[in-house]
Amino acid sequence: MAPDYCRVCFSNVAGGTPQDTNAKIDPRDGVANAIKINPRNGSLMNLIPDMSIGLGGPAGGPSQLAMYMSKFWNAGRILKVNFVAGSDWQKAKVKEHAVDWSQFANIKFNFNVNETPDILVDFNPTLGSWSYLGTDSSYYSNSGKPSLNLGWVNDTRSEADIRQVILHEFGHALGAVHEHESPFATISWNEEEVYKDLGGPPNNWDREKVKANMFTLYNTSEVQATSFDGSSIMLYYYPASWTTDGKGTSFNTQLSDKDKTYIAFCYPPDTYDAGQFNTQQIRPWNQPQQTNETEVYLSKKYNQPPALAVGLNTLDIDASRNIRITAIAKNILQDKFTAGLNCWADTILYSAGMTWLELPRFLGFQTGAFSTQEVRPWNQPQLQNSKRINFATAFSSPPRVICFLTCLDMSKDSNWRASVYSTDIDKSGFTIHIDSWADTTFYSGSATWLAYPADTPNVTSGRFSTSDIRPWNQPWSDNSGTKSWGIQFSKVPKVFMALDQLDYQKGKNLRFRLSTSNVTQDGITWHLQTWADSVMYTTGASYFAWA
Repeated sequence: MAPDYCRVCFSNVAGGTPQDTNAKIDPRDGVANAIKINPRNGSLMNLIPDMSIGLGGPAGGPSQLAMYMSKFWNAGRILKVNFVAGSDWQKAKVKEHAVDWSQFANIKFNFNVNETPDILVDFNPTLGSWSYLGTDSSYYSNSGKPSLNLGWVNDTRSEADIRQVILHEFGHALGAVHEHESPFATISWNEEEVYKDLGGPPNNWDREKVKANMFTLYNTSEVQATSFDGSSIMLYYYPASWTTDGKGTSFNTQLSDKDKTYIAFCYPPDTYDAGQFNTQQIRPWNQPQQTNETEVYLSKKYNQPPALAVGLNTLDIDASRNIRITAIAKNILQDKFTAGLNCWADTILYSAGMTWLELPRFLGFQTGAFSTQEVRPWNQPQLQNSKRINFATAFSSPPRVICFLTCLDMSKDSNWRASVYSTDIDKSGFTIHIDSWADTTFYSGSATWLAYPADTPNVTSGRFSTSDIRPWNQPWSDNSGTKSWGIQFSKVPKVFMALDQLDYQKGKNLRFRLSTSNVTQDGITWHLQTWADSVMYTTGASYFAWA
């Protein structure tokens, strides 16, 4: 039997269910559900260990990507919580302690609802304590199955013990994963002792489940991670006997400072001026269609239709047809617009994602667009394409300019390469370039540009690329790094980021995803990923951050 206080929960991050291993959520369904509930999940990465799906998962589907997709709810949401069973005392304890998360996250709980819950709580003492991860909870609660179990909440436990397990499991329900699986958690496990203890009550796990939940770490060669937090509520207590060096963990019963900062980042306290749309919000990835449009509400109602900067952040396009994709923002009104991710001719678009930035809040900013078809016909492909852009109003000094790709049209018969950048920036304008190279047949491309005064306080911009961490001719599926802001923000900034460069091998589907797993006052942890059999030589992105 496991020593007192060293119970470890089963956090479902790979699709299995704690109570029935035969009932599983398809990873692709989990991705689609997470994006449908909160489009921001498309660009947030959860550092989850790869327990069951290796790099290069099933071709054509985002199975590998599911291992990294965050499962956070929408900020500001009121989560409906109900109970399968339990005494009034047990329910009161949940209501008392779970709400501690709401002090730091823009999320609230509504208990004992008379409608389909988002989180369905049970207190089955034979099943230990566990929770599904974030939005996966609704996959089960919507069908009347428990999504969270608190088998260790009873009147034989101390108040600190009860608070710890409730906060921990509701942390999972909000999308947080285990801290002991961090690559910086250099724990010298006494594995046989752990197998023995967790194989008995109250967990009763087999060796495979123990290995998956205790000994599977993030791969530091593939993923950058934040520093290990030994005080995190997401780190369960375990005794010194579970390690070869006699070092156990502290018994954490409160949210740590890092817990509070991270959950505030995941559920920001105010409206987010950078929005996102993914085709999986309106259809499954494996039902491709050419027109994918939806009406989107802006963060507020403006006095007049706002200017929007737009860019791509996700793509999955079949390699057997030409690469054609365009991200559009049209029918822009004071409070809403139509977001679209469309292709044409015979292109097969499995999925795509776009992001936009609402400009009215930024005084003195200017934005615009450029298409190569402004300087040549699409059917006269060429590698270098540029145009001089004149600002509507001249700046007092040369501004900062950043660019984002919004449209691509390339032949399937050669590698896919494109890059957008600016040169010759002065007070009156700049030259924008959309280029390709080598043997690529580049029919056309489009981009959005954003210019702002270089001395604007509390903002910064820049770019990152796979070239920051490896040569182009050593392709990896998972590319991660950190980028310093270069300035000191007074609080954690918001970030808008989108694609500005790609170089992919023909013959394999064009798949990429741009995301971040951590944003602080000092910098950002970024991720540029592909999956299945796609070969990513180079991908880059530009960003704009503000506080």
